[in-house]
Amino acid sequence: MVRRVKTALVLSFAIAASMPLVAQKRTKAHPYQLASKDATALKLITSMNAACGWTTPPTSIVATGTTTYQGNTETAKLEAIPGYLRTERPEAGSVLIVHGGMGELKTNGAAVPLSVGEAFGIAPMMFPFYSEISSALDPAVSITLGKTGQVDGHPVQIVNLTSSAALLDGLDILRQASSQISVAISTDTNLPLQIDFQRWFSQEQDHVGQVSAFLSDFRNVNGVLIPFGYSEEIEKQTTLTIQFESVDLNVPIPPSDFNLD
Repeated sequence: MVRRVKTALVLSFAIAASMPLVAQKRTKAHPYQLASKDATALKLITSMNAACGWTTPPTSIVATGTTTYQGNTETAKLEAIPGYLRTERPEAGSVLIVHGGMGELKTNGAAVPLSVGEAFGIAPMMFPFYSEISSALDPAVSITLGKTGQVDGHPVQIVNLTSSAALLDGLDILRQASSQISVAISTDTNLPLQIDFQRWFSQEQDHVGQVSAFLSDFRNVNGVLIPFGYSEEIEKQTTLTIQFESVDLNVPIPPSDFNLD
């Protein structure tokens, strides 16, 4: 089961949440623990979002490109809106759909549901604005200052984020755990160069791996900086690389594209 899920997620272009996918919206009836925010860390995240044009995230994104896994390269298409993600690999007949704690992987029309842990463990880290990173002012999001270091020779300051948001639906433990992320921000450019987060790799949700996502080749798309280069490492081994060829923002996406069987 672990092997099936690992391969499905990696080859589905989005094996990455947070970090979580975008956190589901709360109402005033949903409690949360008031989070602490380190002033220096908050300033860094705020400056990063401003520099990248992520203060107001795009309403939708459609991207195409190529993915490489175990030496095999194929085309892929990604569609995302806040809280929803769809990836498609036409050559493999594969479609992955995730929203919140639900998801499924379709292969040649046959759908296999994802467990709640698996679904929460898939986040579009190639689009960090669909995560807690763009919700720094949310009172449920805790922000702390981490260590300094380097990413590919660039000096960085690490900022840690986690959300205490609660929907009282029995999934809060998984939701909050998946929101624990660390962002390595360049002290020269304010760009996020690395994001570390957790991912579940089994139906039983008893196998958690630490994933490091590396963002590069930032390009301006309608005022929003998008990392056209993206790669993931697990235990210092590269598991996935993505190179975008085109990215369109704020374009209509049929709601049916995110339907689950």
